[in-house]
Amino acid sequence: MIQEESKIRNLLTVGIPLAIAVFITFFIGRKYMLKKKPDLIIGILQTISHPALDRARAGFLDLVKKKLKGKNVAFIYQNGEGSIPQLHSMAKSLHTKADAFYAIGTPAAQTLANVEKKKPIVISAITDPKAAGLRRPGSNVCGTSDMINIPNQIKMLKALIPTAKKVALIYNPGEINSVTMVKKMEEEIENQNLIATKVGIASESELGAAIIIAAKKADVLLTPLDNLIVGAMPTVAGLSLKAKKALIVSDNPSVERGALASAGVDYYECGKLSGKIMLQVLFEDKNPMDIPIQQPEKLSIIVNQKTLDSLKLSIPESLKQHVKLIK
Repeated sequence: MIQEESKIRNLLTVGIPLAIAVFITFFIGRKYMLKKKPDLIIGILQTISHPALDRARAGFLDLVKKKLKGKNVAFIYQNGEGSIPQLHSMAKSLHTKADAFYAIGTPAAQTLANVEKKKPIVISAITDPKAAGLRRPGSNVCGTSDMINIPNQIKMLKALIPTAKKVALIYNPGEINSVTMVKKMEEEIENQNLIATKVGIASESELGAAIIIAAKKADVLLTPLDNLIVGAMPTVAGLSLKAKKALIVSDNPSVERGALASAGVDYYECGKLSGKIMLQVLFEDKNPMDIPIQQPEKLSIIVNQKTLDSLKLSIPESLKQHVKLIK
């Protein structure tokens, strides 16, 4: 009798925990089984945080999520915050996890293209993809460019600041998109009978001295699509205003942050267009190199009313019907 009771106790001691373990394992396993693996994973790599690139990301996500509503799609978002080593590490991580990629900004696109050679990469907010080495035979890269109409930009500059004779180009010589754009700007400035001078900076800490030098050399300041400059735009705009010089920029969001004016692209629309291209590649079986680099059709002149008033400038009649004032 004692032996039987001992056997029962041993059975209960071992059996009950075992039964509980089996029960827990079954339901936890079932729970994870119900979490179906995504049918599609899109990796997003962004160069740095600033309004233009953030809007390019928002436009892409809004369009893709809307078009793929009801489908099991996951997004992995990584932001290098301007660090090339960090971008490289993130690109290697995304390479192993995602089925397709969205790269925002030239450094992010270049880094990702160096790591990923087969899966499709859709780009956005890149001035000259070919000059950046992203478009070549057999390339897996397609998407959109944010190159602006430079002749129209210089005409706008002359209309807003009719007394201007010299234009200082402030840019980062380390960014290929900036170098490409500055070269075209320099040519167009001279074509329109103005004098161009270049002021290069390699870090945000050099901005103060650069603005002082530029303000002494020129009547108006002009910046290309430059991630370093755009990332520090409140500082750049503030220093320019302190020097009593108009700052013309190449991206519309920078006008909201204090610059005088821009005749640039809508980055949200850039993102949406890149989203459409991504869907073509994924669901229409299109080869990336068969899709030309595209630009959004919506271009507009944006002027900051407060900065305009501070510089004691006015919008000429020739521009009024084309200008959107930000108050």
